[in-house]
Amino acid sequence: MIKRPHTPIILMAAVLTVAGQAKANDATFGGAGGALAPLKETRVRMASEHITIEQSSRWEWSVTAKYTFENTTNQRVHLQMGFPELACRGDCDQEHPYTMHGLRTRVRNQATPTRKGTIDPKRKPTWAPTLGLIHLFDVSFEPRETVHVEHIYTHAMSTSVD
Repeated sequence: MIKRPHTPIILMAAVLTVAGQAKANDATFGGAGGALAPLKETRVRMASEHITIEQSSRWEWSVTAKYTFENTTNQRVHLQMGFPELACRGDCDQEHPYTMHGLRTRVRNQATPTRKGTIDPKRKPTWAPTLGLIHLFDVSFEPRETVHVEHIYTHAMSTSVD
């Protein structure tokens, strides 16, 4: 980690900036490809969320997002879950116009493949007008099971105030 005298202030500003953008909780989604829609799911609840942001280089943050989910029912539940990513605004790498790079997802501490989709524009939630990609993955919950999900990625710093 790079040591700088103003790092705590810069980090707090970055956390507040990212927090405003980081409406990236895992959620359930219906549909496929470019016709996804967020679903209200009551059988499985998010019990905890822990986000760690560290400066990993001069121009990049490393982010680890850990979630604990609980199946509140006595039945097996299979869900298509998704980790939302906002579309980049302002300073963007035109080759990769999104904000997360190198996303790795783990479910039950096992590497889990993801596939990409986008929200159907007619069903885009009002809380995320700039929602970009959704990184989808499947999770099956046994009755009353607690499942840990982790996402690790990097996020480029921006010089923009947009």
